Amino acid sequence: MFFSLCTYAFLGEDIDLDLCIFSFFSVFSIYNFTRISKRVSKQSKSIADIWIDRNKEWVKLHIILGLSLCLYYVFSISLRSIIVLSILFLLSIIYNYKIILYNYRFSIRQVGILKLFLISFIWTFLSVVFPIWEMGYDLFCLENIVYLLKMWFFIASMTLIFDIRDMKIDKDIRTLPIIYGYKRAKALVIIMFLISFFMGLFLYIAFDRYYYLFGLLIAYLSIFVVIIKTNRERKYLYFAFFIESQTIILYFFEYFFVSLKIY
Repeated sequence: MFFSLCTYAFLGEDIDLDLCIFSFFSVFSIYNFTRISKRVSKQSKSIADIWIDRNKEWVKLHIILGLSLCLYYVFSISLRSIIVLSILFLLSIIYNYKIILYNYRFSIRQVGILKLFLISFIWTFLSVVFPIWEMGYDLFCLENIVYLLKMWFFIASMTLIFDIRDMKIDKDIRTLPIIYGYKRAKALVIIMFLISFFMGLFLYIAFDRYYYLFGLLIAYLSIFVVIIKTNRERKYLYFAFFIESQTIILYFFEYFFVSLKIY
């Protein structure tokens, strides 16, 4: 939701409420479907997993309601967006199940690196590509490409942090932290985060958006402190509050302040 708000602020456009609602409930439905589909041992279950186990029917109802709202708003978006979103939705469904071909069972969940790219791509499409397309802007102009890469590296770094959190849970999935270990995975988080930061610096300096620089520095500095303090031993609530709130910090400092013309 807040990634989409960042894009509208970057484009200098008013928020399209219909598109934001569609994006929110798309992610909401896919996320909840993934949560009720995955199998986690009792010893590895988080607070959220335990709550979902006890309230599966309630979660399923929310998924149905979310998909119903998506179907309602789907008529307000372009055909190309519908096609890409349909493909991403199918990939998200397939991701949670094994594919059987000629008695050979294969699950794309076993391709650990795919989890990072799939989640990052879905988030980036919904929050960056989708609004740019639907607002009639050229996705392939240099300014928008740099912004897209900036956001992808940021989203990928946040996604990888959650893979670090889930190292004890993802024993059957070869995620990057499982393959390369905690230290290398966290180093990659920092590298991708810094790439996103320097992309932002280039974007705002090269295209004369100097008024974004102060917010960029404040937002990324505060988020960087949280990343440094993050480790695999942190409690679930730490990730639920401090990590998931970083999208709000990014929007609030980097874009919302600028819209208020405070500095």
